[in-house]
Order: sequence, then structure tokens, then C-alpha cells
Amino acid sequence: MSSSAARRIAGEDLSEEMQAILADQAEVADDDEPLEPELLAALAESDAQIARGEIVPWEVVREEMRRTRRSG
Repeated sequence: MSSSAARRIAGEDLSEEMQAILADQAEVADDDEPLEPELLAALAESDAQIARGEIVPWEVVREEMRRTRRSG
């Protein structure tokens, strides 16, 4: 599934990072099932929550944990 198709299903614009993730998912082997519309909508909502500052992306948390370990 293309990232533009994912945006249409989810009904929202997605970040470039999320578009890349969805594009990677679209390139999986033929025996893998496609992402369900509900999952695409959930991904879009979490992306919107990140944009609004309501939640922190896991990448940020992971990097902060790495910095804490290095300095600790």
C-alpha cells in the first residue's frame, strides 16, 4: 500500500517518518497481510498526538535513555 493510500484510509496527513514506515510495510513479502484500516487510523492519530505534543515519540524516549546511561 502506498503512503498516499494510507493517508486516504486514515483520513489525515501523516508525517514523513510515518509515511516511510508505511511505505516499508507496503514492500513486505506477498504472504504478509496488509495493514488494516483501523491500524492505519491509529497510526495517524498517534502521529497527530505527537504533533500536538500530547505524547512523546519512542525515538525521543530511546535517545534520552541512551544519554542517561552514558552520563550515569
